[in-house]
Amino acid sequence: MLRGKITSRSIIEGLLICSLIWTTSPQSQAGSIARALGKNTGKAAAPSKEDGVDYFATFRKNVSAEDAKQADALRLKTISSINSLLSDKKNAKNEYELTRRLGELYVERADYLRDLEIAEYIKAHDAWNLQPESKRSKNPPQANYNRSENSLYQAAQTFRKIATKYPKHPRSDATIYSLARTLSRLNDDNAVQYYTQMINNHPKSKLIPDAWLALGELHFDKHRIKEATTAYQNVMNFKTHRAYPYAVYKLGWCFYNSQGINEKKSGENLEKSLAAFQLVVKLSDKQKAANFNLRDEALRDLVMVFAELEDTERAWSYFKGIGEKERFYTVLERLGSMYADAGKPGKALETYNRLVDESPNRKNNPQIYKRMVALYDLSNRFPDVVKTLRSMQSIFAMDSSWTAKNSSEPQAIAEARSVTERAMHRYGTLFHSRGQKIKDKNLEGLAAEIYAMYLESFDKMEPAYELRYYLDHRLPIERKAERM
Repeated sequence: MLRGKITSRSIIEGLLICSLIWTTSPQSQAGSIARALGKNTGKAAAPSKEDGVDYFATFRKNVSAEDAKQADALRLKTISSINSLLSDKKNAKNEYELTRRLGELYVERADYLRDLEIAEYIKAHDAWNLQPESKRSKNPPQANYNRSENSLYQAAQTFRKIATKYPKHPRSDATIYSLARTLSRLNDDNAVQYYTQMINNHPKSKLIPDAWLALGELHFDKHRIKEATTAYQNVMNFKTHRAYPYAVYKLGWCFYNSQGINEKKSGENLEKSLAAFQLVVKLSDKQKAANFNLRDEALRDLVMVFAELEDTERAWSYFKGIGEKERFYTVLERLGSMYADAGKPGKALETYNRLVDESPNRKNNPQIYKRMVALYDLSNRFPDVVKTLRSMQSIFAMDSSWTAKNSSEPQAIAEARSVTERAMHRYGTLFHSRGQKIKDKNLEGLAAEIYAMYLESFDKMEPAYELRYYLDHRLPIERKAERM
């Protein structure tokens, strides 16, 4: 056994080294709830400042929950040991480094706790979502960040203590930055004061680009787009810094969210947003992997911008040129939805038809056909409803190139059949009811065609008996004659 004198210095160094080794958190659930749930309703959501924290976090990938739990247990022991050392006046000369490390540990623990809180929320939300609407509570569960926020409050108090006591310390820039960043995560606007202080008082600090980026994140989350734009643009002076691609990305979001004073100005901002996201795609190919793929984020958002510009030809040229043709069809899908929401069913149908013609085996096509049927009905183009349902039958309810292409995903094929079955039943009964109500034999005849189609493909389904009865006994005689 090795023997020797154990000094306070060796204990301090051991604590600092040991705590640095165990700075892991569980594989990140996500910086924000929106990203964790994978929601994308309406306009795509820009990453929040918590997503930015997650993106740049180190040692947060491929860590098991058990390892993360052990790391946090050691982290708590280290926090206790450092507090004990700080209570001993003999360690006064090490107060700055020990206190700074203590603040860092509180931040690391906040990240760990936040991941747990998000995981708990997702579990509760999924359980709520699976309950029948008649039995579940009216309001969905809410995320509770009390534990992680308490740890951030402890970190802020710790950083503030040494920032005030040691204003001339060689590492004061890092401490002020850490204080500002912690306050920012707590949505405390005092962070702006500290970021500004750090930038002005330490112009040669290596943390200047990080401070500008963090300041932009704070303003962006507060919807202060003008101030956020200025902050992100200041990061543009540091093209080799790791913050540069992310700042360009968020700058793209600033331009996208900028309200133009007229249509021309809005168009110019969309073009700037487009250019920023395209630059991110180029830059991300050279970046090391982070906790989420910035290239994928930028490509997804390019889909959004191209759709808003309604520039399908330029979108096709761009995505084809970078080997991402499938993204172009996502542009068409989004554009079709935008036209539909804007009350332009003709343009929506034109876009959707192009989509299914050019990419006939796309996995999401059952939903596209479903929307097309609804739009034809909305436009009173009833024969086209039947024609589209016939296409759905041949593509999704029978062996086809679509079913062959998607054969590795039986759930998708089953869902496609279900979508087709429900659409046939819905519009068959809808046309039947309308036809009887207004005494329109053409509508009743179309209903008979849909019923016959249904029975060809879904004769074992529960509604088949009732539909066969109506087809044989209640619908127009001429339609029955056609079937004989």
